Amino acid sequence: QQLDQLTGILNGCDYSQWDPENDPWLAHHYASPEDSGKAENKAALQKELNLPISSEIPLLVTICRLVEQKGIQLMIPMLWQLMRVAECQVAILGSGDKKLAAALNELHAHYPERIRFIEGYDVGLSHRMEAGGDAFLMPSVFEPCGLNQIYSLRYGTLPLVRNTGGLKDSVTRLSASQRNIKSANGFAFDEIDDKAFLQETLRMLNVYTNKPKLWKQMQANAMALRFDWESATKKYEKLYLSTLKKPKRSHPLL
Repeated sequence: QQLDQLTGILNGCDYSQWDPENDPWLAHHYASPEDSGKAENKAALQKELNLPISSEIPLLVTICRLVEQKGIQLMIPMLWQLMRVAECQVAILGSGDKKLAAALNELHAHYPERIRFIEGYDVGLSHRMEAGGDAFLMPSVFEPCGLNQIYSLRYGTLPLVRNTGGLKDSVTRLSASQRNIKSANGFAFDEIDDKAFLQETLRMLNVYTNKPKLWKQMQANAMALRFDWESATKKYEKLYLSTLKKPKRSHPLL
């Protein structure tokens, strides 16, 4: 089909369920990255997961199904390399492919003070991870829209994504020049490759550690965004109305 026959509309988010100001799963609420609640949620999550409590060590989180679509096969070798070259903590919540789960359990066992893998799904924990994490890893091979990056933006947990589908449409990568500081809300890489993933993760960690004001600005950018269903509904309505006005075309295969 021709590209002018395709239209992409991002999912809406139910902000009555995903809102750090009112989330019932959180012990500490917050409205901006400057509020103490963000840091307090991080400390509470570290305690819950039995990780060393530190505000300085970046905490990277992931919540997903363990399938190749989500890029877990990229994340596993990336994390082995990351643990050797950077100081950070990682928490992963998910279930699915048993081989991928076994590989994540191996990482957990090898780095018990730095990596936590929780196999399964826990609604409350997923909310606490969104609130307590500093960044959200989402290296999807393909992703028509994605919701976790949208949740992460609202919670000031900067997403690091692969540039594909709805992830590319919702996450604005901090440019190399950093001139897009007023709009940047995350980090991204292009190649389906663990080395590219590692390079962008190290770049993100450098900003977290060495440029705290820049990080706070990106958090503010992220938290100000809204992907509500009202906006999505209007786009669907506009699309439906536009199709009624177009002349009918015969199918190319008929």
